[in-house]
Amino acid sequence: MSFINIAICDDDIRFASFLEEKLCGIDETQSLNLNIEVFSDGQEIIQNISEGNRYDIIYLDIEMKYIDGLEAARQIRKFDETALLIYVTNYTSYALRTFEVRPFRFIVKPVSEDLFQKYFWQALGEISKNNFYFYFKYDKASYKILVKNIIYFESVRRIIHIHTVNGTYKFYGKISAVEDFFSSSTALFLRIHQSFLINYVYIQKHAYSVIELTNGSRLNISPDRRKNVTELLCNILGGNEFG
Repeated sequence: MSFINIAICDDDIRFASFLEEKLCGIDETQSLNLNIEVFSDGQEIIQNISEGNRYDIIYLDIEMKYIDGLEAARQIRKFDETALLIYVTNYTSYALRTFEVRPFRFIVKPVSEDLFQKYFWQALGEISKNNFYFYFKYDKASYKILVKNIIYFESVRRIIHIHTVNGTYKFYGKISAVEDFFSSSTALFLRIHQSFLINYVYIQKHAYSVIELTNGSRLNISPDRRKNVTELLCNILGGNEFG
């Protein structure tokens, strides 16, 4: 894999150094060419990103002295929607509150070596997995769209609308067939309703009956899917592996 930029933001300098050492150890054995930067408070990393610097993975503490990790993430998302946020904290109670900033994973201190490595490799897989295309045809023309740019699919009668960061496209088909396609791929799309299949990357806020996406769309979760969607989102955050 090519150059990977990683940021660590934690006001506990000893713990930040511990994470840096773990990443350097992985880099030395796997030759991944990691570029690691360490920040001691939320304002420092926000300023850095506002100046145009970008990171593939950000390890972020929640409880910090000046700007906490939740507010730091809100500010980071104004400049970068795709960085993978991995929260590292002492408290599990924050997990569901972080959905609005679309965290990738949630790790509780003291950090498990196995869990740290597992989430790191999952993050690397996430970085590369959406760099493929979704192909479709409409009105005798063929199209392809980068999967990472697709926000959600919407079924209206026999027409599938593809809502992307660059606009909306459409084709004739069944949303169940689109769901089947992504079930065998590495991209994570969630069926929240008979009519909606959404890209997890663009979830900004999750409530029991509604999901809000980064483009401002508010989509209803059908009653029969609400429990499953909540459990799935918690599992994605690592909710079954706290401890």
